This record gives sequence, C-alpha cells and structure tokens, in this order.
Amino acid sequence: MSSSPSFSVRGDTSELRSAGPVLYLFGSGLLWLLVGLVFSLVAAVKLQFPTLGAEFAFLSIGRVQGAANASLIYGFAGQAGMALTLWLLARLGERPLPAGGLAIIAVASWNVALTFGVPGILVGQGVAYRWLELPKEVVPLLFLSYITLAVIGTLLFFRRSQKRFSTAQAYLLVALFWFPWAFATGEVTLVYWPVRGVLQAIIAGWYGQAILLGWLTPIALGGLYSILPELSGRASRQPFYEAIGFWTWLILSGWTAGSSLVGGPVPAWIPTLAVASGVLLIIPTVHISLSLHTSPQLRVLLSSPGLFLATFSGISFTISGLATALTSFRCAREVLQHTEFFTGLQQLTFFGFIALALFAGIYVAVPRLLGRKLPFPILSFLHVAGSIFGVGIVVIPLLVGGWCQGWELNSQTPIVTVVQNLKPWLGLHAFGLLVFLGSQFALLANLLVAVGYFLIPFGKPVLDWVLAPNQTAAVHNK
Repeated sequence: MSSSPSFSVRGDTSELRSAGPVLYLFGSGLLWLLVGLVFSLVAAVKLQFPTLGAEFAFLSIGRVQGAANASLIYGFAGQAGMALTLWLLARLGERPLPAGGLAIIAVASWNVALTFGVPGILVGQGVAYRWLELPKEVVPLLFLSYITLAVIGTLLFFRRSQKRFSTAQAYLLVALFWFPWAFATGEVTLVYWPVRGVLQAIIAGWYGQAILLGWLTPIALGGLYSILPELSGRASRQPFYEAIGFWTWLILSGWTAGSSLVGGPVPAWIPTLAVASGVLLIIPTVHISLSLHTSPQLRVLLSSPGLFLATFSGISFTISGLATALTSFRCAREVLQHTEFFTGLQQLTFFGFIALALFAGIYVAVPRLLGRKLPFPILSFLHVAGSIFGVGIVVIPLLVGGWCQGWELNSQTPIVTVVQNLKPWLGLHAFGLLVFLGSQFALLANLLVAVGYFLIPFGKPVLDWVLAPNQTAAVHNK
C-alpha cells in the first residue's frame, strides 16, 4: 500500500461522470439525517416525559428510537458513506464511475426501501434488534441496492490506473465487503430463520459492532486518510503505522462485541475474548492516530471547513478508541454495564467521528463535483460550529451521567433516586441533539443553492425547448 494519495486541484473527467450518483447519495443521506435526528430528539424528550403522547402507539419510545436508528444508520451514514466511497475510488483510481444510470436506480431503490421501512417501524412492523429494526419485507430491496453500488465500487478499485493502492482505498474496499456479510448474517440468523437461546444475544451484539466498527469506521478512516493529507498539504510519512493500524483494526474490531455480555448467561470464553480484544484495540487506535496526525497550520485549519471537521473527527476517533480500550476491563464493565455511559461512547463514535468525517467528505467532494465553491461561507461556519458544539453537548452528558449512574447503581442507591439524578444529563443530551439538528439546515441550504447554480446552465435549454412551441404559436397568430 502506498501511504498517501495525490489529488489534482480541479475535478477531472472521472469526477464529473460520478457527479449524479454521488450528489444523489449525499443529498438523500442529509435528508435522512434530518429525519433521524428528529426521531432521536423525540426519543430523548420521551425519556424526560414518558407520558407524552402515550395515547399514540407510534410515539412509543421503542418505535421512535428504532425509526431513528434506521434513518441514521441506513439513511444517512450508509448513503453518505457510499457516496464518499464511490467518489474516492473514482478519484484515487483515476477512473470514471461505470454504469452511472444503474447507480442512480440503485440509490432510488435504496430510498424506496427506507421510505416504506421507517414508517413500517412506527406502525409496529419493525424488528426488535438494535440496527436491524427495518421490516423484513424491505430488506431484500435495500440489500440488492447496496450490492449494486458495491459491485460498481469494486469495479472502480480493480480498474484503477495504478497497480499499487493507498491506505484509503484499502479501508474503503474492506467496508464494501464487510457490510453485506454482516447484514446478511444478522438478517438470516435473527429475523428470517432466528437462532435460539443465547445465540441471539451473541449475534445481535456482534452485528452492532460489525456495523459500527467494521463498516462505517473503515469508510470514515478512508475519508480521513484522503482528506487530511490533501487539505493540510502534509502527506503522511508513517506507512508502517498505517499498515499496523489497518491489520490490527481488521483483526481485533470484530471480536469486541462480547464485552457487552460480561456477567450474562453465555460461555465464559466469549466475554473474555471480547475483553482482551477491546483492551488490545488500543494498538490500532494509537497507530492510526499517529499516522493521521498532520499538524496543519492554524490559518489553514480555520480557512477550510473540510479540514476543520476532519481534524475533529480524527480527535474523536482517538478519544473513543482509547475510552473503549480502557473501559473494556471487567472491573469497568461491571460498574458501567447497562448505563448511559456506553450509549455516549457509541454516539461519540457515530456523531463525533463518523458523521464529522462524512461532513468533511461533503465539503471536499461537492465543490469539485459542481465545479464551484459552496456559495455562503457563513452557512459553512454555522454548520461546522453547530456540529462540533452539538456533538459535545450530545456526548459529554451521557458519559458523565452514565458514569454517575453506574456508581449509584453499584452503591445500592434507590432506583428512583438514580433516575432523578440522570434526568438533567438526559435533558442536556436532548438540547445537544437540537443544536446538532439545527446546524444541518445550514449545510442543506448551502448545498441546495450550490446545486441550483450548477443546474441553471442545464435548465436553460430545457426551458427554451418548453417555451419554443408557445412562442411559435404566438408568432403564427400575429
């Protein structure tokens, strides 16, 4: 693997031919992000006021949270991640996106599956496993849509112009293959032909880690390995760290799921192996963090929203990886198990690392695809500041509140007191979701105006063609 990619300043032919499917994926991903954040906010409010909307079954916290999970994972992260994957593979491989029309059909089918699947969760047709909530009727269409896009991405990789490939391409290729394997395994063994007994808990825990650490994390890392060297102007000189980080993450991340089963009715070797893998996860975390470290100048950092977001995304990856390793010990798990602490750690990984990396990809890819910068820098500033500030308010209250919750539960504090002490932290978490949600409207408005400017030259000939018959008829009448 080569250590760093090389980019041209302007978009090339491969980017222009990738514009339609990639912009479609980015745009629909952002729309589903808004939907998912609204559902997440409703679920957070329900934790504060459980009786709110109790007369409506579709507003029960289980259904609303399930709809939020599906919208965020498959609607936002899945589509924006696939957009970033296809764009980077085309750019790094210096090859145009093949079968662009087929890709657009696949994206449309993906969104059709979600459009029917998310309401299906709300009306009670969902599945009771985390991140597998979509009704099984829409799963084949979603899976087929992903496979279509994954085949296109794989063709891009194998048709690359150079035999050697970068670390970014390696991570993206892993992500392309990891999701269909994990998704098919989870759906088959838990939904279509469910296994029995404790195997359900084991597979459900493994699936959650496979989606977060095996699919979305490699996409985000592939984006960071491309964006940080390009925008900072300082290519990585740590190929050894990159290789060690890649292979150890690939080996260890899939074995960490059983740590959530510490103390559960499962064979002892499963949580023991997970604890050991979780502690060893510090190795790839440190090596990846060192290889991503570029130390851009402050002036350069502040002048580029993409670089700013990518830098904070890398910081969040380091913090979440170290925190995961340190809290994988049995003594920590026995205190913090089943508290909001691990929910906060998970949301740090998703919002602080993965989402910010995808936003950075949008700020880098979209201007090159459209051939112009985003029109309103003030909206970019509001989005970046709101997103980073929102992530902090979303995550920190859950980590602090969950830590206090764990110690109170282990000190035999009455459960009513524990719940009352946790409520202020959950209220801050809900406020953080609101801030994060509001900042996304700034990005969406910026993108809509930019795309509108891009489509004006294409819309004028169509408008002239539509008006031509009317003008001819008017001249004839005269």
